[in-house]
Amino acid sequence: MNIDLLKKTLLAVSVAAAFGLAGCSADGSGTESGSIVSDGGTAKPPLNNDGSTPTNVQQDTNNDGTADTAVDSGKNFVCTQGALAYGQVVAADASSGLLGGPLTSLINTLGGTPITALTNGVSEPYNAVDGYLSTYATFTLPASLLTSAVDAVAESITFPQKVGAGAYAVFGVTFPAGTLNLGLTKTVTVSTYLGTTLQESLSVNEVNLDLLGRTVAGDQAAFIGIKTKKDFNSAVIALSSTLASVQVGDAMHVHELCTGGKFVTAP
Repeated sequence: MNIDLLKKTLLAVSVAAAFGLAGCSADGSGTESGSIVSDGGTAKPPLNNDGSTPTNVQQDTNNDGTADTAVDSGKNFVCTQGALAYGQVVAADASSGLLGGPLTSLINTLGGTPITALTNGVSEPYNAVDGYLSTYATFTLPASLLTSAVDAVAESITFPQKVGAGAYAVFGVTFPAGTLNLGLTKTVTVSTYLGTTLQESLSVNEVNLDLLGRTVAGDQAAFIGIKTKKDFNSAVIALSSTLASVQVGDAMHVHELCTGGKFVTAP
């Protein structure tokens, strides 16, 4: 993650924490305890939570702020606890100070849903913390976003209290099959913050993602994140990409932020 993106993300996290801009607060509709519901009432979730979903969860072993060593190498992550375990959270589009909540609200008022889908970085961000693996926040990468002004799409999750070291900041994600062969260079970055101070960060590039394989209906799925060694009160997931030729549209689905989990041998 470059310096400009860090600055923009820090600003977005600070604004979201103070005012809830571009985000939604969790109201605890049946998942106040932070428990995870795998199917959400559907026959099969797009992100499996049975130990079969490929995993890239790492830990910072040399305390330099960069997660670099696989946790339980050779095993896959199972999400057992979500963000709501820590109380009311704020999920926000942290892509840019110029896009997101205020613009979306205005466009929605004018009845411009299709325009919102093209201009917003993250739609339905609360779905990433609702406790259901069948729902998701959608990260959109239209060509207009892939400029020097906005080089990534990001979502921040801000907690009402400090999350202690040893907890997980692991996101369950899927990549729609239609975006996998568009000539993109993708990087997913998961970061934790305490206030506006970057605590730990993990970046997974396109090569790592390709190694994770594909699951439901050709989509690529993974649990990506950090077993933390430092306290944090917000977690951010960012998707950056270079565009070869076409508009991407829905580039990534973020199903849940997991703060607790276990590792099992893949079935």
